[in-house]
Amino acid sequence: MTQHYRRFYMDTSVLLNNIRALCKKNKISISRLESDLFYSPGLISRWSKNTPSLDRVLDIANYFGVSLDELVSHSTNHDTDNKRLILTLLNRAKTDEINWEILNFQNPPIPLADISSQSFFPFGECDCYYTTFKEGFFFLASTRIGGSLLLALYVLPNAYSQLELICENVPELKDLHECLSRRLGKRLNKIKTDNFINAFLSSSSTNGEASSHEKVTPLQSKIEAINF
Repeated sequence: MTQHYRRFYMDTSVLLNNIRALCKKNKISISRLESDLFYSPGLISRWSKNTPSLDRVLDIANYFGVSLDELVSHSTNHDTDNKRLILTLLNRAKTDEINWEILNFQNPPIPLADISSQSFFPFGECDCYYTTFKEGFFFLASTRIGGSLLLALYVLPNAYSQLELICENVPELKDLHECLSRRLGKRLNKIKTDNFINAFLSSSSTNGEASSHEKVTPLQSKIEAINF
């Protein structure tokens, strides 16, 4: 999710965090920003998975009157807000003030039926814990690539809004992930095992039905021989 543009190092998660902070500061929505810049709806949110062109990033920097460096660099204030959010989620999980669940992509709750593992990590499968607040959801998604653990915190304000990346791969997320894994790890493994077995049985059943249709009985063989 990172690329080099001339001398600039672009981390799209940092870019999105800074855009959200600037929108909040200027009291406009991201959809309003997209409209003002003649971007298609949802384009900026998709930058969590696809790195934007330098021209588009410059458009946003000029729109808010900030430098390119400011837009693509870490914001201390926003990092502090994210840390506070993660620590709040962690502390409330430890004291059971909020209840975290496992998102089973094979059998999700109805409000989350359209969410898949590719919603969080488009390049492969992932595990996901979630918790609710009012009409919205927080998600902690994790996957492994080459032995490295990747973590991402997402929010869905309500069932009719778009999934938004809050932050990824910050140290505080590891603490939250370890806490939830200790509590829910065995259940998660059981769900994954059941899904694997069900997929195998479903595949075996389908193959068995196909074989039974193709199977020729001895009587059929004799009739075919006579007709021949």
